[in-house]
Amino acid sequence: MEYLENGNLRDYMRHNHQTITPLLRLRWAREPAEALTVLHTVDVMHCVLSPRNFLLDSDLHLKISDFGGASLCGSEPSATPATRFRHPAYDWNAAPVFGDDIFSLGSLIYFIMTGCYPYEDIPSNEVEKLYELLSKSMCSKGQFPLVHNFMKYNTRLGRNFGASE
Repeated sequence: MEYLENGNLRDYMRHNHQTITPLLRLRWAREPAEALTVLHTVDVMHCVLSPRNFLLDSDLHLKISDFGGASLCGSEPSATPATRFRHPAYDWNAAPVFGDDIFSLGSLIYFIMTGCYPYEDIPSNEVEKLYELLSKSMCSKGQFPLVHNFMKYNTRLGRNFGASE
């Protein structure tokens, strides 16, 4: 088994956020998407994608980890995504679907690009309400809010976010 000395993505981002280049962020957005494609091709759903479940090798490539909650061929998962990584229409009584992982991937990419969790400054129960509101008001009509609309809720992002990157 490969030793991944750079730890998990969450901790690495928290300690090195200012030095991570836009090119590296783009690679990090692509690598989890590729990993998820491989998993979904063999009917595996990760079910708990988050920055702490991606480890970094010596060349800072991401490696997916923690399959303890995964669903194999539609089996019941033993874990569910964290609030900020859980689809607003997540059905606690149904088998997981690929869309659940895809929503988590979007939240992961948001974290990679900004260094913050979606709605990081808002309590989890309020995030659930926001997601539910967005789901009912927009997503059910086939409309999807743009990422920049989400960013206005995050007080850690400056007005000129990305301008120097």
